[in-house]
Amino acid sequence: MGFLSYLLRRLLIHFLPVLVLMSMLVFGVIRLVPGDAVDLLAARMTEDQRQITREVYGLDQPIPVQYVKWLGQVLQGNLGTSLRSGKPVTEEIAAVMAPTLELGLMGAMIGILLGVPIGIVSAVRLDSALDRSLRVGIYISISLPEFWLGTLLIIAFSIVFPVLPAGGYVSIAADPVEGLRHALLPATVLGVIMAGFLSRLVRSTMLEVLRQDYIVVSRAKGLPKRVILFRHALMNAAGPIVTLIGLQLAFLISGAIVVEEVFVRPGLGRLLVRAIFQRDYAVVQSITLLFTVVFIMANMGVDVLRGLIDPRVRGD
Repeated sequence: MGFLSYLLRRLLIHFLPVLVLMSMLVFGVIRLVPGDAVDLLAARMTEDQRQITREVYGLDQPIPVQYVKWLGQVLQGNLGTSLRSGKPVTEEIAAVMAPTLELGLMGAMIGILLGVPIGIVSAVRLDSALDRSLRVGIYISISLPEFWLGTLLIIAFSIVFPVLPAGGYVSIAADPVEGLRHALLPATVLGVIMAGFLSRLVRSTMLEVLRQDYIVVSRAKGLPKRVILFRHALMNAAGPIVTLIGLQLAFLISGAIVVEEVFVRPGLGRLLVRAIFQRDYAVVQSITLLFTVVFIMANMGVDVLRGLIDPRVRGD
């Protein structure tokens, strides 16, 4: 019962208020931009047609009224209709959801496979030449702009050594080999940057744990280094690491806008950029709200996982 009450508290205190607040901000901020999609189409429309279009999409009503109507539709699962394409927003999002998910998950796998071992080795070999070299690599990976690293990888592996495609998208479900080949370079960009943040946290957390008294006692008892490192140190350092992995996964799924543009991949990021320039309110609102839900759910998932691992987190 304690865990269920903890989960309910997280839902009521964090999830719903943040979601409502973000929906209001997203809905209001985009309308502060001068002009709308009807103005962009004005060259091909008469004044009467512009007025009718605004009435059809409810753009002639006060912003609070528009928000209430939009929120009511969202609660019913209706995200509205794209003003530019005339298609339901759910269809447009569904069409590009798979590429973004594939890219985010692959980037997270690469980040974890690189970041965790690098952080552990750097902590175990503290102040050695290897540790200093790894720290330099960590700082470089954190500082790299995504577009620069992506361009560099394209030059290296698509032009100088043409072994991987420079862009495009092939579904992994339809063709696993070609799908992985097309996703490897953009996923590497995301994974390398994630690995930098993750390895730095793993290193600092492991150093803190390795200085604890129970680790010193374990060493004095003659326990094997592997047991001390993985069973005791890494397990007790897992909380912050799991938290960062969850939040970074949410970032990779929702923040791959630059990478999708560089590698010309369809995805939620590219769809969002086009919708912003076209003042396609329904698409911008829906994608931004979706990204908000992803971040909140990732945060809640991490909290729940840590609550299961450590009862102290949930206040038991």
